[in-house]
Amino acid sequence: MKCPLCESTEFQDCGKTVAGDRKYRCEICQSFFTSQIFNQTIHDQRSIFRLPNVNFLSAAGDRLQKNSTQNIFHNIFHNTLHSPRILKLITITQTYLHKKQFIIAIAILYQIALVSMTAYHVMVNHTNIKWESFLNLVSGNDAHHYVFLSQHGYQKAGEGVEFIVFFPLYPILIYLFTPIFGNPYLTGLVISNIGSVIGHIAFAMFLLEAGFEKRKVWQIMGLLFLTPIAIYFNMVYTEGLFLATTALFLYFLEKKNYSLALIAGFFAALTRSLGFFCIIPYLAHCIQNKLWQTNKYALFKSLVIPMGTIIYLAINAWTFGDPFYYKVFMKKIWHKEVVNPINQYIYSISSVIKGDWLDSITIYIDHSITVVLPIITILYLVLTIHKKKKISYGLLSWTIAQWVVVASQSFWLSNTRYIGLILPFYIMLEEIIGTFLISYMMVAIAFGCLAIHGIDLFSRGQWLY
Repeated sequence: MKCPLCESTEFQDCGKTVAGDRKYRCEICQSFFTSQIFNQTIHDQRSIFRLPNVNFLSAAGDRLQKNSTQNIFHNIFHNTLHSPRILKLITITQTYLHKKQFIIAIAILYQIALVSMTAYHVMVNHTNIKWESFLNLVSGNDAHHYVFLSQHGYQKAGEGVEFIVFFPLYPILIYLFTPIFGNPYLTGLVISNIGSVIGHIAFAMFLLEAGFEKRKVWQIMGLLFLTPIAIYFNMVYTEGLFLATTALFLYFLEKKNYSLALIAGFFAALTRSLGFFCIIPYLAHCIQNKLWQTNKYALFKSLVIPMGTIIYLAINAWTFGDPFYYKVFMKKIWHKEVVNPINQYIYSISSVIKGDWLDSITIYIDHSITVVLPIITILYLVLTIHKKKKISYGLLSWTIAQWVVVASQSFWLSNTRYIGLILPFYIMLEEIIGTFLISYMMVAIAFGCLAIHGIDLFSRGQWLY
């Protein structure tokens, strides 16, 4: 006997299926199949081709998938494929979609493609650019602020005093690893790129752990890969680091590794203000699973997450004598203060419809995405309830809480960067459009075009989102 996929003879008897057939697992390609495959007679593979009666196990390895996958492949390729080798290759690829090695490879390849595209645009817009000039390019805007903090810390007065508005984890990491890489801006680039790879891997692993179908997992990841803020995943900004911390938090929480989830949530809160809200899905998970019955300190341990925010407020208090002193510079320098999000939302709907910001496309995108997110949330709720699917109220509440903070700013600027890292947003968006290929492709293309636009703006040294 040979494995129907890789033709290996190294396989293990795994008992019987519900139908009474013997079940085997190939030691080479790790596929599961039944004894029916060995009783089939293929008369003419060129004119009559069907998938072997192979029952692949799910990622959890505890149940057989439905045969609908086989039927889909059969219907698609029956009249077009004549070579069994091609379909065998497709089937093997499908088998490996859930494996960690495949996910890691895709995340690394994505990051390499992102860096390559960025480098290409930089070279096109800056002919004969040298390394020093490139570092000057990446040191613009907030990148300079983070590097300044890594070298001088928070200041009580004078130059850089306004940088108290930035959270400390990213500058600390730049400070710690600069001796290794020699240049703080290069160090920031390395941290952001590594964080991006880890974040994409962790989010894909979370989706699989949460029970999403492989097709949906990769459709969700496709939207995240093409996100308009993709350029920030290889810049000296906190996006890569924040993606890593929040995605790891979700993955560890789904794996019920609560200690690591709390640590990841703590680091998220120490990276950006929105990291504080990781406490919401954690508490929701505790309540849903009645975790206090087996771990009486589970709810108390949730305080580890906001400790990251408390440390930041303590830095404000130590430096200026007021834990909320950062608000002074947010209003004075960045023209932002807390307002009623409902009033701001209504005003922004009007401005988006009128096209008030069309002369500045990035600000218009900021307003449009912020306006659209609540609509997507409502559509997701209606669709999920209609399909009688289970709703993750923890992730839903997490999304709403982050959006409220973003929408509560008196001046909507850089909202795309904040909303682009609300990971449940991609899940909800895929749930709405994922079953309609044309709609999904249109959204994916729009995202991709905006991502390329962001890369081009960065390469020109212009303002992004």
